Amino acid sequence: MSVSESEFEKYFEKLLIYFSGDNYHEDILAGKDLFYGELGHYEEDSEGYEQRLNLFFDWYLFSRELSSVGLCPAEYVLELADFEMSPEERELYEALAKTYHSIFEIVKIRGESVTVKDLFTGKKILMSDSRYSIGFNKDEIFDGRIFEYQEKNFFCKGFCFHPPQARRFILKEIKAVRKAEREEQESLMLKLMKMRFKVEQYKHLKIDDVYSKEMKVKF
Repeated sequence: MSVSESEFEKYFEKLLIYFSGDNYHEDILAGKDLFYGELGHYEEDSEGYEQRLNLFFDWYLFSRELSSVGLCPAEYVLELADFEMSPEERELYEALAKTYHSIFEIVKIRGESVTVKDLFTGKKILMSDSRYSIGFNKDEIFDGRIFEYQEKNFFCKGFCFHPPQARRFILKEIKAVRKAEREEQESLMLKLMKMRFKVEQYKHLKIDDVYSKEMKVKF
């Protein structure tokens, strides 16, 4: 079953609709409070609203463990009898369940193909024929998620591009947790994402005052 990057969205949407329903209302509310923290929730007409929403949905489906089962929604759905899927669709959801989260650097752009480097592992990953390559620039650092299906790599919808001025701080923070447990790495990535939100929300702040261990700005 061959599926393009854009076609994956309907499977993502089905997953999101199910896990934002009444049975998971408390999970998604608690998730929003943790994800956005003291920044609060954003108005729909605010700058960058859609992209922040994509980042939240990716985090909620692929990183946030449901309170009742200790699995993220993308993993737990494979155990549910009432979530209908054909054998072919199950392969797609199994691929989504293995979605990998990291901070990546863009090392090569050629047409619609992009090569990124995982800054935690140093591994280089080819993203061929990606519709998200438009607007990418070499050497940019971003928080994102990648999954593999039929030996081809795909991006999820959420991207968080960190400012170039924060590069040194981010690399130092990554180095400090490179050999740590995955939970600690996820915690760092969420903290860095909140720093990016803070830069967007309070444009008068200096980037070095936000991307800092000195905690000059609360999150």
